[in-house]
Amino acid sequence: MSQTIVSPFIPETITPTSKEGSGNSGRTVGVLFSPHTSNHSMSQYLDFAATKGNPRLVMPDEFRGDLDLLIITGGADLSATNKAFLGRKLSYQHGKTDPHIEFFRTFLLDSYIEHKIPIFGICLGFQLLAAHFGSKMYAHIDGHDVNTGLHMIKSKNHEYKVNTSHHQAVSILGSDLEAVAFSGAGCVNNVECVEAFKHKTLPIAGVQYHPERMYNLLSSSTFKQTGSLVGDLITHELINEIMSKNAKGN
Repeated sequence: MSQTIVSPFIPETITPTSKEGSGNSGRTVGVLFSPHTSNHSMSQYLDFAATKGNPRLVMPDEFRGDLDLLIITGGADLSATNKAFLGRKLSYQHGKTDPHIEFFRTFLLDSYIEHKIPIFGICLGFQLLAAHFGSKMYAHIDGHDVNTGLHMIKSKNHEYKVNTSHHQAVSILGSDLEAVAFSGAGCVNNVECVEAFKHKTLPIAGVQYHPERMYNLLSSSTFKQTGSLVGDLITHELINEIMSKNAKGN
């Protein structure tokens, strides 16, 4: 059994500030915890999770079979040793990794997948899931960093601006995954980058950007009202789809 990871602060002190989610009170939404994520960022994730059910923190060495959804959060870079970078040009700008998230990826992720618990990845979580299912990654995108700003994304039915807080990206999507949204041309060598995907058969999806940071922002040019969720329609639809798969037992 895995060793319990000691947090530098008590996880229970991180609570959502939003009162949303009462309509989904029968659901439990887990947010993967890491002590390397700030209290403020973790509270944003919990607020976001509360739009889909009762939020709770999940430790990176913990398996929770009662979850209706697990959110794998953003954070550091994928390890440079990840198979997603094999045969790819690495960069001296490859950033630090999070050992707690790497522990989860190595020892717990497969258990959640095998039990068909819906999983939604954000930023690092998006990349982690993409790599797990055979995708290839760019180690660094020139001109992209955590403060690049907003950019356009588009799907079959939607087009709007989202934030950009990453310098790595998916270059080739794994064959089990279906691209749902792309950035505008010019991501890398004038080629569109994948901004959202879903698994073709499993209740798994993810987005490269940070919807939790957009939750409390109102901008008619960027966001649309989607029921109780003030955020992007792509994320809203993906999460509803994977949670529906689980509810139907697919």
